[in-house]
Amino acid sequence: MSNYKDIHGSSVQNVEGDPANTIRGQFWYDSTASEFKYQDQVVDASGNAVGAWATGGSMGTARKTGAGCGTQTSALAFGGNNPSRTANTELYDGTAWVELNNLNVATHEIAAAGTSTAAIAFGGETADAAIDDKTELWNGFTWTEVNDMNDDRRNLMGAGTSTSALAFGGFGDPGDGYRVTTELWNGTNWTEVNDLNTFRASGGAAGTSSTAALLFGGFRDPPPGPVDFTELWNGTNWTEVNDMTLANNSMGGAGTSTAALSFGGNSPNTITQSWNGTNWSNENSLNTGRATLSGAGTSTLALAFGGTTGGDNRQTSTEEWSGTGFVIKTLTTTND
Repeated sequence: MSNYKDIHGSSVQNVEGDPANTIRGQFWYDSTASEFKYQDQVVDASGNAVGAWATGGSMGTARKTGAGCGTQTSALAFGGNNPSRTANTELYDGTAWVELNNLNVATHEIAAAGTSTAAIAFGGETADAAIDDKTELWNGFTWTEVNDMNDDRRNLMGAGTSTSALAFGGFGDPGDGYRVTTELWNGTNWTEVNDLNTFRASGGAAGTSSTAALLFGGFRDPPPGPVDFTELWNGTNWTEVNDMTLANNSMGGAGTSTAALSFGGNSPNTITQSWNGTNWSNENSLNTGRATLSGAGTSTLALAFGGTTGGDNRQTSTEEWSGTGFVIKTLTTTND
């Protein structure tokens, strides 16, 4: 009987995890997962490549309402609820998550900006149910407390870098309600700048610069409920632009102000939408519907992780988005 080498002229590549720069049709054995894998491409009825989600490595700590930043192959996850507030920090290398040094303050409903080696975490709610204005900086190894925000709030959104970040929206103490507040971080202090046009919390955000950010969806009251509004920040003002294809909140986000991805959300759902700088379009759904999840990466190479499938069903699952349609699949075998 012929074997793989006889047919293809080479042996099956044996790697720990997945090889870099794979091409369509490439086949290998993942010794870490003990699985045969191959790269495929998802196409529509016309043969055009379309984006798709594929399963990634599971997190060490199940959590919802945490924060994330970085890229698909180098992402940071921190904070969240499991089931109490957590300070846990994890790093994703494109295959697996590893635990790193914790936040100084266990916090959930927190916002973030930056990369896996230089991040900023701000706002949220601490273990004593106090609305937080604290800020922490990540240098790739440890978290350090720095100057607080001016406005304490949770379920806020963020964009930018660790030295030039933007914090916007959110929810304050029960008597204060939803926020339009926007603050700018200059690496040392927070300064209030021009407000959002619409009060909201629990929206999605994208943007790697404090001068070009995108806010989409969220929840507001009054009237109570999710919204489909999108706002664009130009470094000075927020401008309302074209709405999402449907109202949503508590979703994950990735990308920039001109090329973004929104995924998941209440109640919970699998909805994925892409932003091209002008309009939103529906894309292929997440494999697992979830809300209050975290995101990282770009509009073509994004990462979705954590969240809840409902109530306290906190998730460790990770999904990787390929906007080019290239996905890594596991070979399923059957015994005769």
